[in-house]
Amino acid sequence: MPDPPPSHPIRRRHPSPRTHTHPQRREEHSILSSLHASITPSNTLLNPCELQSLPGSFSSHLIRLSTETPPIPRLPSHLIRCACPTPGTSPAFPALHWLTLVTCCCLLPSLIGAGETWDVVAVCPFHCVCRNLSDSLSTLCADKGLLFVPPNVDRRTVELRLADNYITEVGGADFANMTGLVDLTLSRNTIHSIRPMTFSDLESLRSLHLDGNRLTTLGPRDLLGLVNLQHLIVNGNQLTRVSAEAFNDLLLTLEDLDMSYNNLRWVPWESIQNMASLHTLNLDHNLIDHIAEGSFGGLYKLARLDMTSNRLRTLPPDPLFA
Repeated sequence: MPDPPPSHPIRRRHPSPRTHTHPQRREEHSILSSLHASITPSNTLLNPCELQSLPGSFSSHLIRLSTETPPIPRLPSHLIRCACPTPGTSPAFPALHWLTLVTCCCLLPSLIGAGETWDVVAVCPFHCVCRNLSDSLSTLCADKGLLFVPPNVDRRTVELRLADNYITEVGGADFANMTGLVDLTLSRNTIHSIRPMTFSDLESLRSLHLDGNRLTTLGPRDLLGLVNLQHLIVNGNQLTRVSAEAFNDLLLTLEDLDMSYNNLRWVPWESIQNMASLHTLNLDHNLIDHIAEGSFGGLYKLARLDMTSNRLRTLPPDPLFA
């Protein structure tokens, strides 16, 4: 007689098929496990050097692991190279956040100054270009929409260009302590006033361009201190009066004087006749109707005189016109 079936039948477990893991898969699994254990809210950003050392097949796994944390920013390769030490060398910086290293190493040169600088310049005004070539510092601020002279111009500047702006007045400390300035260009602004003693510190200035402005007078102290000035260009203004003392500091050095295209009826002839170094004198396109006798008697170096388009009826007796 066959045995009755047991009241509680025993289920036989079929042996599960063995899974054979590829050696590369086992390596990835072990590395991913260690990475997953180390990812916490405090270290969700991975060092780009670590990213470079991982196998390429981990990229999809890292994306899945970071779904609960902010995404890892992808940096250009040149930034990663800047922050990562080369193999076999120790990093030159302490263990800082990798983003800080990228900023310090790669972005700092562009944050030194707002203006474009060549070589080493202490400070360059915003939007200006500063060039330091052969120990000669040039500050170029032409056509920058300026309303005043930038206060942070390097005092060592040798050449300063401020043409084609909207500057209305110069004075005060605009050019204070700029004893090495040689060339100053203020052409084509809207300057209507020069404060007394504005240029008093410019003992090395050779060339001053004030053409194309709205000056109406040159006072006795407007050009004070320009003891080495050679070229004074004030054409294209609205000058009606020039003080007899305006040129007192320029008599021995001035070579080129241009006061054309103004509204002058009279010029300080007594000062002009004492300009022993004067080569060129332009007084054309004014309202001059008289030249004092002997005005050009002492101008032995005068090579060019232009007085066209004035109101002259006669010329004075002078060897210059003989």
